[in-house]
Amino acid sequence: MVASEVKNLANQTARATEDITQRIVSLREGMAGIQQTMQASTAAVDEGESAIREAMEEMVRITDQVGSVSGRMSEISGILSQQQGASAEIAESISNVASKAGESDELVTSISDIMHVNVAGFAKSAAQMFDEGSPISRCAT
Repeated sequence: MVASEVKNLANQTARATEDITQRIVSLREGMAGIQQTMQASTAAVDEGESAIREAMEEMVRITDQVGSVSGRMSEISGILSQQQGASAEIAESISNVASKAGESDELVTSISDIMHVNVAGFAKSAAQMFDEGSPISRCAT
């Protein structure tokens, strides 16, 4: 029985060795898969970091552009405010000119009325002074 027990032990040892070998192969394959996954993860992390850097650079560029546009809008606002003030001054000046023009129109109308009265009076006086039969009424020309 000893020989059969030795044979039995040898068979068990062979099966155990084969089982251990298969487990080692399986572990190596698992480790290779884990290494590939870790390499892929590292590459994905590197790509993610690169994308984040690019996004940050783009956000900085956009922020600079927004700041520039904001500054320009402030300048435009200031210019428009100045133009509004200038427009108000021009409007006031135009109003003053229109007022003066109205006053001038009233004065010209008044002078015209006075001249019409004076011309009519002069014509009446001239007609009264002119007597065709009188030697004084004729002017020597």
